[in-house]
Amino acid sequence: MSPSKLFLGLLLSGSFWLTSPAVMSATFALSTETNAPLYRTELPLEVYQYTRQDNLSDIVITNAAGEQVPYALLAKSLAHISQAPINKSITLPIFALQADTLDHITVSGAEDLRLQLEKTAGKTTVTISQSSKVRDPKTGSAGMVYLLDAGKKHPDFQKLILDWAQTESKMIAVEVLASDDLNHWNSVGQGILLKTSNAAGSILQNTIKLTSPITRRYIQLHSTNSAQAFTLTRVEAESVAVSNQVPKLLWQTLANPKRMDDAKSGKSTIEFEANGHLPAEFVRVKLPENNTITTAKISVRNKVSEPWRTVISTSVYRMVESNASGQNIEITNPDISIYATVARYWQLEFNNATGGIGAANPTIALGWPMQVIIWNARGNSPFKLQIDESESGEPVIANHLNIENLIPDFKLEKLEQLPFAQIKLQNSQVSATAKTTENTWSTPEDHKRWWLWGGLLLGVLVLVGMVLSLLKSSDYNKTKQ
Repeated sequence: MSPSKLFLGLLLSGSFWLTSPAVMSATFALSTETNAPLYRTELPLEVYQYTRQDNLSDIVITNAAGEQVPYALLAKSLAHISQAPINKSITLPIFALQADTLDHITVSGAEDLRLQLEKTAGKTTVTISQSSKVRDPKTGSAGMVYLLDAGKKHPDFQKLILDWAQTESKMIAVEVLASDDLNHWNSVGQGILLKTSNAAGSILQNTIKLTSPITRRYIQLHSTNSAQAFTLTRVEAESVAVSNQVPKLLWQTLANPKRMDDAKSGKSTIEFEANGHLPAEFVRVKLPENNTITTAKISVRNKVSEPWRTVISTSVYRMVESNASGQNIEITNPDISIYATVARYWQLEFNNATGGIGAANPTIALGWPMQVIIWNARGNSPFKLQIDESESGEPVIANHLNIENLIPDFKLEKLEQLPFAQIKLQNSQVSATAKTTENTWSTPEDHKRWWLWGGLLLGVLVLVGMVLSLLKSSDYNKTKQ
């Protein structure tokens, strides 16, 4: 083969590598119903699945002419404006009564039961009188109910925080009722009490969130199962003067778990892979079997060759209890709060010595506050949000500004007045030769590197061809001589 043919073949081969980038791109349509100069848009889950940048720096917004328009990605403190809640709590007096006491109250509520609450500057005096004997709260039994007096005037109670004597780590189903006259009672909530600890950790479930605020004077607490005895020692009623605005959360469940059980160490690890750059701030772990209490260690890494980095180790549980009506009430651990973490691989580790999880696999979901983008509607519609890379594989140069530069004399009041522009995934593209079609964590082909290596190889082959040509020419001359 002549050096010229060899050079042509390598050139065609290099052209093949250049025209087969393994990249993903997505286009989102932005709908604008007014002619406002600025809009705000809440970024959906798909944006995080297509971006290759942890900070969303590969986002581009264009108008009908294809021109980029400026935008600003709001900080979380601005995207989710909220006020800190002002919690007001009151410790309520507790009266332990026999279960049938309240059934014999007269219409006036005065002949069989009388409650009197006297408050002075130095102390609060509570007296109770009834025809039946009042039980000491320290000797609670399964046939007891607990009566609380909140007073004639009090704020609306949103939840109750209870404390009770230890009851063999059993779950106690409790019902809460409210009344103004001790005759007519309305159910305002149900809950499960649980206080336990073992090698896996400790669990304290002592809060009952009410289905409707308590505005009435009297509150009744009792177990829905007559076989469950508990001794109530303290009740704290809490009201919220200023409600906190909970930010909208996006959730993504991680699929395709890979489990490894080590019989020697007694540990079970389950690995998951995120299908996008998800800025997780909450982790939701759901155990596969009921009545499980254990400890989970959550770790992350971005490459298989890297060591695992521990994010948090915490107690997780899933408990089920049936109430008096036969309904199952499930208690699970709350969502686990973590520092904002973007990672490709997530691992759950359980130790059978501290409970284990059984044969089935748990599930894990990542959650984070929805991010808001403010953009300038310059030019004509339709406007598009694109996530793409340049032909060279390098990130695009986005027209990304700070919010102060986008909105003159920026104030929170101006932000709240901006209209919303809805966003919808319009189309997505994946090259046919891409190594992956679903995960943006895979690094796209570095075409400059291929050209460099191709050029070096071409140079070596050309030199080899020249040497061979010279050798042949030298041999021919010697033979001729």
